Amino acid sequence: ADKMAKLVPDELGITLDGRYTLTEFISEGGMGRVYRAEQKALHRKVAVKLLKENAGRDHEFQQRFFLEASLCSRLSHPNTIRIFDYGCHEDRLYYIVMELLEGQSVLEIIRQSAPLSPDRAIFITSQVCLALIEAHGAGMVHRDLKPSNLFASPDGMGGERIKILDFGVVKEVDGDVELTQLQSVVGSPQYMAPEQIRGESVDGRADLYSLGAILCQLLTGRVPFPGRDPMGVLMKHLTDPIPLTSDLNPRAAVPEVLEEIMRKALAKLPEQRFANAQAMLAALNKADAEIRGVEVSALEIPKWEGEALSEMVTGLLDQTTQVVVEASTDPTLSQLEGVQLEGYVAYIDLNCPYCYALFERVNRWGLADQIEWRMVEHASHVLEGDFDLVQEELLSNEVFEVHHRAPDVELSLPLRRCQSTVATHLIAVIERLFPEKTNPVRAACYGALWREGRNIGDPEVLSQILDAHDLPSELLSMCDEPPEEFLGWQRAWEQGEYDHSIPVLAHPASGRVIIGLADQASLARFLLGDHSRVIDRSVCFYQPKPSLLLCGWLNKLWPLLAELKDTVEIIQAPTWRKASELLGERAPPALLLIQDEHLTRDEMAQLGTQARSRSVPWLVACTDPDPERELDALSLGAAEVLPVGDDMRVARARISRVMMNRVRFQTDSRRTDRDTLTGLPSRQAFLGRLEEEWKRAQEKGAALGIALLNIDGFKAFNRAHGYVTGDQVLVEIARGLQRSTGRLGSLLARFGGNEFVVLISGADVHGVEEVARTMVEVVQQADVLNGAAESAQALTASMGVYVDVPSADGSMYVLVDGAHRNLAERRTKR
Repeated sequence: ADKMAKLVPDELGITLDGRYTLTEFISEGGMGRVYRAEQKALHRKVAVKLLKENAGRDHEFQQRFFLEASLCSRLSHPNTIRIFDYGCHEDRLYYIVMELLEGQSVLEIIRQSAPLSPDRAIFITSQVCLALIEAHGAGMVHRDLKPSNLFASPDGMGGERIKILDFGVVKEVDGDVELTQLQSVVGSPQYMAPEQIRGESVDGRADLYSLGAILCQLLTGRVPFPGRDPMGVLMKHLTDPIPLTSDLNPRAAVPEVLEEIMRKALAKLPEQRFANAQAMLAALNKADAEIRGVEVSALEIPKWEGEALSEMVTGLLDQTTQVVVEASTDPTLSQLEGVQLEGYVAYIDLNCPYCYALFERVNRWGLADQIEWRMVEHASHVLEGDFDLVQEELLSNEVFEVHHRAPDVELSLPLRRCQSTVATHLIAVIERLFPEKTNPVRAACYGALWREGRNIGDPEVLSQILDAHDLPSELLSMCDEPPEEFLGWQRAWEQGEYDHSIPVLAHPASGRVIIGLADQASLARFLLGDHSRVIDRSVCFYQPKPSLLLCGWLNKLWPLLAELKDTVEIIQAPTWRKASELLGERAPPALLLIQDEHLTRDEMAQLGTQARSRSVPWLVACTDPDPERELDALSLGAAEVLPVGDDMRVARARISRVMMNRVRFQTDSRRTDRDTLTGLPSRQAFLGRLEEEWKRAQEKGAALGIALLNIDGFKAFNRAHGYVTGDQVLVEIARGLQRSTGRLGSLLARFGGNEFVVLISGADVHGVEEVARTMVEVVQQADVLNGAAESAQALTASMGVYVDVPSADGSMYVLVDGAHRNLAERRTKR
């Protein structure tokens, strides 16, 4: 207590920027002091790190602090400590707000228990690799990995999770030889890579060297190059051979396969180490399987080429500066002053950070009252459940993407996703009864969630918002049922050509539309009448209903499934052979449910094996529960056994939990660069590639072309035939397109629900036209009967093409916009 009072006479008890009250001193390090604190608005316990008072306060320091803190806050992997906020209090105290961890550092674990068992050492090292995969993929290098910067925290399930601390934060010279300046040496002597010591540019392989030293210490209790003199230790890293673990600690029994991993990570030259964290993780997994005597298939490791953090910081600093300049000086924005808008409609969701950013921008420009804002619910059918780590990771990725795409918008990470249905209904009711109050209330709801982190699903929070706007709280009683206005908005959005994505800003009279959160300049140009169709990567994609394959009698299991009918699509297979056929399709169901007495044990075992091969969880419903049969089903690999009797609560809870986990997995998969249904590159991957090719074509003065394919009336086709049939049709068309368009250096992608697109470099209009006609022929040759058509006919398709030589001040949206415009023109002429 005396030491704490001496260290922090003026800091304990202060409230930083009116938000974080420092309540308890935790520790002091080379960078600064760490406190336990309370975030006042959310009553959340957090950790706050204050930089030392004598840290540099020049302009370069300020730029670097805020940039690096911003970059680190975007890391959302569960094995990296989460940064919630950062800032400067009263122009003197620079602070970083982080999650508050319970547990102990890996250094403490080493002191207490080293040498650790091989499986514990692999577990700790593998978790660090998982965090590094995300960080290195974002171009960030830690540069100071060591056991004291790794923390073992309970994971809530009886185990532990390793988290990396101090990722990329600013440090200064101290007695522990921790150096920090832009483009300078950073690290701790016992764990520093040779290229770090020489002051050379480093990439992710420097972190792998440090991790190799940590692995050595976990396995032996000794660092690879011990010594009291820091300079002597540094010289050993540069010149001494890698020691054997048996020399470091004869008592440590280290498997040969682990010794090889450690020695490869500690190679003097970066090119002799693992190529990336993925490769090291694969080696650790293989070693773990070999030690335990378990077979493991070879892992395909994507290659990652890292770059020095100093180079990355410089590039991002330039990029950030450019964004700020655009926000303040772009001439297009100045043209919005006094503009009169008419006929613009927006579809937005309270729970979507991209929608919040769009509304906030337009509202700040003073144009919100000129746009008709229609509130929709993006994925109301998705099963509800606890807000777990996976959901938090997905939400944080969206928030950080908004930080990147819209630095002009203030945004914080909420504690959880809220049930916004009542708030959405409330806005619709207010628009009917008090139209002049609608936008202020909408802005207040958005601000409460995305700036203050409050739960807008809480009636008390909504009552406070109503009271602040002089509106009666009795309005909440009118929100139990969906208002007609809301139902109309929802139908219009679902039936529109928006690929079930949000946010949407449309001008129906002209057919022009923006899907996603475009940059400020593109949004301004759209409002000024330019662009016909802009589609951005920053978008919330539609989450289709998951499908449940039932092998059994629907009428016998209806009491179990009745409550799921609105949230899942139920497909019945009367026999195990039919169920096996459906499981073998390219788009498998989300879940397999087997009625136990409907199949023999061998049939159930075969279906279960096939389901596991497709990563489909399978469950068994027992209408006559028996412990022996339940144990037998579980021994065959069933995820759950559901007792179906008079009381269905347990069975409903179990099937809902499994289905919810499956939905979350599929949602996470959608955020990859690969479309999970067709296997083609996703829209996000396509737009990323388009951006790269656009810049390359600008430099070379080369042409870029887009061929766009739209399957006509596909929404009606889905309603008539079901989503499962529609998915199979899309898969077959995708296969045909892959066979027919693999030329001209083209990239084929699934651009939307029923849209496919090909990007072609260096082709003329005739070449792109030929590709588009070939794509249409693929749909014609598929000869799919369209039951939604007035007369029996096959599915048809429309095409659009556009070719352009990118100009220095042009936007890549010109290509996609032009292709959609050309498609609309061709449809009009038909």
